Amino acid sequence: METALFLWANLIVDFNYEEMSKVLKVPDEKFRDKIHKTLKENLTTIRRELGEKEASRWDEKTLNGFMAEEFQKILGP
Repeated sequence: METALFLWANLIVDFNYEEMSKVLKVPDEKFRDKIHKTLKENLTTIRRELGEKEASRWDEKTLNGFMAEEFQKILGP
């Protein structure tokens, strides 16, 4: 049997929690509010963690390079 390793990463610069909770099909408003709260508690972003000024320097190219470097530390080149 062969062994495989799968790594998945998401670096989210910004996320609209309110909009996401609006577009999901849910049974009622109470459930929608719970989804919004759960998203805010469990999903963070670079902007939320670092602030607007610091987050603005993390463009796609920089983020992809950062992830590639960190994965190479774990997996090798």
